[in-house]
Amino acid sequence: MSTMHSQGLHQVETPEDIKKHLQQNGMNLKDISSSVDYGALHTLKTWVNQEGKEFELDWDNFQECVTFMFEDYCRASREIHSKLVECEELKLRHHKERAYHQQYYKLGGNPEPQYNDTRHNVGHRVMDQLIQIYWKDHLYQKGNYYFSRKYPNIILFKSDSTLMNLQGKTVYKNFQQFHKQSSLIVLHDDLERDLGKFQFRKAGTSSRGHNGLKSIDGVYKNKYSKIAVGIGRPSSKSVTNYVLSKFDDKEKEVLDFEVIPNIAKELENIIEADLDRQRDKKVNGS
Repeated sequence: MSTMHSQGLHQVETPEDIKKHLQQNGMNLKDISSSVDYGALHTLKTWVNQEGKEFELDWDNFQECVTFMFEDYCRASREIHSKLVECEELKLRHHKERAYHQQYYKLGGNPEPQYNDTRHNVGHRVMDQLIQIYWKDHLYQKGNYYFSRKYPNIILFKSDSTLMNLQGKTVYKNFQQFHKQSSLIVLHDDLERDLGKFQFRKAGTSSRGHNGLKSIDGVYKNKYSKIAVGIGRPSSKSVTNYVLSKFDDKEKEVLDFEVIPNIAKELENIIEADLDRQRDKKVNGS
């Protein structure tokens, strides 16, 4: 663009001059949208069509090219803005998560889907419904863990890849990074309680012969709390065959409509009470 004539855009020599000229001709350069100010393009067209230019330009191709470039710029700008907002939210969540002593909920069970709906995997069933139904509006996932926007004092961990009797290694691997500011709570099946019953058990209580809990005891002794979900004891078949057998439809109804809703309610009461205690301590400076 070496030949310059009269007044207007054809006198422009730098990108900053072009920007200024477009603004003077009504183009809002701060407007991030999918539309193009064709008035500004008309100004460009008037300039490129002037006589005396040293080149010719296909205006239709030029206009189409500018449109595509502008839309691509807008898309990229929206993506960058979205990522920046997401990063700020994650930083805020991370700060809140670290500000509270957390209850780390871990379920005991065999790998799924191979052992899906078996009695030994009742902990999976409880955890799945907490994540997918009861707390879905405030949980968010980071890697293998679930955090809560409502309850900054909890972490949920769902292990699908380790056999029940080898849970100790999995718990150590995943809980170790949180153990200084967290309390471990394990969801597990319980032969000693009938189907339809459950029990919150304090740290220091026995494994009751549960091999998965014994495996965890090997790492953390019995210094963790438990939520025992009753599956009942078999009257005839062996215990091994029984815990690996699947719940029938009637038993699933008992779990889904009686047991799990009550577990969710009691958990919320416990979590909220713990959160209130921690907030009171922060206010009182103790």
